[in-house]
Amino acid sequence: MREIIDFPCIPFAQLPTPLYKLENLSREIGKNVYIKRDDMTGVALGGNKVRKLEFLLADARDKGADVVLTAGGPQSNHAMLTAACAAKLGMSAILVLKKRGVLSGGNLILDEIFGAEVRFVDTDSYDGVYAEMERIMADLRAQGHTPYFIPVGGSVPLGSLGYVNCALEKEEYQAFWRELCGAEEAEVHGFEDKNVFEGCMPVEVMARRGEDTLRYGPLKPRGLKDPSTGREPYAVVQLRKDNAGGSIYNLVGFQTHLKFGEQKRVFSMIPALRNAEYVRYGVMHRNTYLDSPRLLDRYYRLRSDPRITFAGQMTGVEGYVESAASGFLAAVELARRLVGKEPINFPRETALGALSLYVSDETVKDFQPMNINFGIISPLGHKVRGKRNKNLEISQRSLEMIERLKPEVLG
Repeated sequence: MREIIDFPCIPFAQLPTPLYKLENLSREIGKNVYIKRDDMTGVALGGNKVRKLEFLLADARDKGADVVLTAGGPQSNHAMLTAACAAKLGMSAILVLKKRGVLSGGNLILDEIFGAEVRFVDTDSYDGVYAEMERIMADLRAQGHTPYFIPVGGSVPLGSLGYVNCALEKEEYQAFWRELCGAEEAEVHGFEDKNVFEGCMPVEVMARRGEDTLRYGPLKPRGLKDPSTGREPYAVVQLRKDNAGGSIYNLVGFQTHLKFGEQKRVFSMIPALRNAEYVRYGVMHRNTYLDSPRLLDRYYRLRSDPRITFAGQMTGVEGYVESAASGFLAAVELARRLVGKEPINFPRETALGALSLYVSDETVKDFQPMNINFGIISPLGHKVRGKRNKNLEISQRSLEMIERLKPEVLG
């Protein structure tokens, strides 16, 4: 049997990502606060999606490919990162995208910057997209090129080497779940033990919500068939590569309050981890963010001192694109202020405006981090049949407004 280290891999990602201490905030609240910089994985906007491409593009290179094709939606992060990584290797990239959703701006701008050729297919099904990819590859071969096919999300066995999955059968899972529920937790202090942020829940807290909660969360086995049996396991634990050499892995979704000894005891019940060496134990990291509705205005400025502007996750926006968007809006406001211009009020009909207005809404009492979503954008003034059609019309309305504001933003 081949070991993972036997497979060619191109280390695109800069791992592990650094951990920074927030000195001023730590001094202010009297506790040590750190931030994990997963935005610094090294390619384009970073993140974990690069991991599959480390294996897939190594295979493409070894097979002599000069053109890489992949598919996705028009704002696909996977497609954008494929274009970025292919450019680093001197390969061409063709992105075959469904002609649905937001068809301008965003990742499509980055696709162009990375030199990718984008082709839209007017279809709701990836069958149509894949058929178009086959036609393109046939044409490329006829022209003397060597194309390499990567499906949506890089979801093939080779790509999954970026994430190693440890299978659990029912009896093993139930024994693991019982021990996890009863394992001894480390002491927590002050505000840290009052509330659980749903997006960063300790694995033991999740387990106590019910026997199957983990199986529908971080241990979900759907789509991960055992090649030797052809069936899905009862549960899986996903391991994420954390160094370029592939010798250190993180347990995905296993944020925990457990004592170190308990972590080793309970997590070693996972079959593939019985003989694992633990080089670093898990600790809870706080998703620290400001009480922005009380502190910030719609431009992410401090209400008490507008000279100070915040941006990114600590304002309560959730996600890479949202963090970048908050920084963009804050930067536009600052640039205009420095030349004596009034700020631009992005309306609630746009994603930029809706997010900043949510973050600064003083009527929000129980403030929680928020991704951009259609629920915080102003609805249409008329009915549209079908959720997909409604959201598409909302998106088009927003893009038209942004287009009208562009001269003023860039001026």
